This record gives sequence, structure tokens and C-alpha cells, in this order.
Amino acid sequence: MPKSWEYLFRRIHLSLINSLNTSVMLKIQEIEKGILFWVRLQPGASHEEIVGIQGDMLKIKVCSQPVRGAANRALISLMAKYLKVKKSQIEITKGQRARKKVIKITGSPKDLINQLRKIG
Repeated sequence: MPKSWEYLFRRIHLSLINSLNTSVMLKIQEIEKGILFWVRLQPGASHEEIVGIQGDMLKIKVCSQPVRGAANRALISLMAKYLKVKKSQIEITKGQRARKKVIKITGSPKDLINQLRKIG
């Protein structure tokens, strides 16, 4: 077998092992008056949905385009609907113009974590 094939086989084998060993768990950080967690936003989707956990992030699709904050507003609306909280309780603390965002939700950390676990 040529060296390039051995290298390719080794890479595929390692990626398969890593994918099998990776546990899917949303990382949620409790803060004094709420929680923080990462979201991966996909703007311009055909329909809005919370896809689920992807790595250590929550993947969310919204129809709105990333123009003048429309996708961020759609994200906040969708999360408020699913988590049964007010829009004013949800804030994007990092990643205003990026697909990967840190979301802060104020409220009872235990209740919010339970709601997020139901979604994911």
C-alpha cells in the first residue's frame, strides 16, 4: 500500500474513533442570575428550528438573513418561544456578527437548564 493510502486510512480511522468517543453535551455555565451557553446560528434557512446539540453548542436555524441584526432578533424570538421566557431575558453577549454566539439568559438557572435539556 502506498504511503499516501496509509496516511489517508489512518486519518479516516482516527476520525471515526473520535466521532464514536465524542459525547454530545451542551456546555452550560451557571452565573449568578442565569446561564450562559454557545449557539451556532444558521441564518437564511428554509424554516426555523432548534436542530439540537452539535458538539458543545446548540444549533439553531432561522429564516432571516444576517442583515441589520434580523437573524439575531429571530434567534432571540425562537429561543424565547421554546424556553418559555421573555425576549428581554435573552441577550447575545458575544458574537453579534458571527455564527457562533454566546447567549445569556436571566432567570432561575435550574429551570432554564431543565428547559434546555428538553430541547437538546
